[in-house]
Amino acid sequence: MSQKHQELENYFINEKIGQGVFSKVYRASHKLTDEQVAVKIYDKLALENAHRREMIQSEIDILKTLNHRSIIKYKDFHEDAHKIYIILELFKGVPLNQYVEKM
Repeated sequence: MSQKHQELENYFINEKIGQGVFSKVYRASHKLTDEQVAVKIYDKLALENAHRREMIQSEIDILKTLNHRSIIKYKDFHEDAHKIYIILELFKGVPLNQYVEKM
């Protein structure tokens, strides 16, 4: 995914902006509106057991129900044979770890 402008249905996936234990987060833009979003991508091979897969489903279910100005908003979900994609609002501030370190 190192190339710029990888495609996902309605989005162009651009540079990587973060990484967790089981996922990577990329900046993306909507193909028609150019809206900037974050795409959290899980590699299904890294989610080999059912418990990890259930954790991802729980994350999606919780994100769908939350609506608060201080919480990143869920936008969409896509899945293919190898990856799970969660489309989220793009936070345009300082990364959380940098914010916490300053406190």
